[in-house]
Amino acid sequence: MKNAPIVEAVLQISVRPNSAISTEKMKDFASRASASLPIMRERHRFTTAVSISKGKADRQDKDELYAYQFRDQEDSRVLALRADSMSFSRLKPYTHWDEFVAEARHWWSLYRGFADPEDVTRLGLRYVNRISLPYSGERLQFKDYLTCAVPVPPELPQHVSTFLTQFTIHEPEKGIAARVTQALEEAEANAVPVLLDIDVFRKVDFGVDDEQIWSIFGLLRELKNRVFFACITEKTVGLFT
Repeated sequence: MKNAPIVEAVLQISVRPNSAISTEKMKDFASRASASLPIMRERHRFTTAVSISKGKADRQDKDELYAYQFRDQEDSRVLALRADSMSFSRLKPYTHWDEFVAEARHWWSLYRGFADPEDVTRLGLRYVNRISLPYSGERLQFKDYLTCAVPVPPELPQHVSTFLTQFTIHEPEKGIAARVTQALEEAEANAVPVLLDIDVFRKVDFGVDDEQIWSIFGLLRELKNRVFFACITEKTVGLFT
């Protein structure tokens, strides 16, 4: 489709870490990534534990640096690195699959070089679509645009202001699954936005340089596309062509 409603595409590779990522290694990576993704941010996790002994309370606060995030100046490409995963995101404007996966492969090559993970444990591909349904003020017929949106019993009032649905499907012969989430956002002046979030994944046990990684991503993409077109009608397709 010429105007696909993709607002974010995420490719994630989860690994079995060999060790924590040192600050020195991350600084070296940041210098190599700076030309393309110059904005680096640290992600911290704060926890508090309270124990009571002999009537006295002991509080321990912990500040854990658990991830690094790199962005470009346009805030359209995001790389997130943790000891146990790498994810690359493309936000609007999404271009096309070949460009997206080629850049993800580039960052994966650098990540596995400095993080030195033992092996790959999970592959994930997530596409978040924001579909603006035309709205003229009269009651919107969701079934005209979505194939499995709002299962309100017919004997109940049909005016819907919010909905959230989620289901997970499996293809056992391929070992892959897709978690599909649909949510209604607040209505705009002439449109009602619906999020169609498709998260496709597979658990694996691959070496870090195994080329099967990328053929599996091809399978994940194929299922993602099938789910997308199965969840919308031809009328919806017409909104983007």
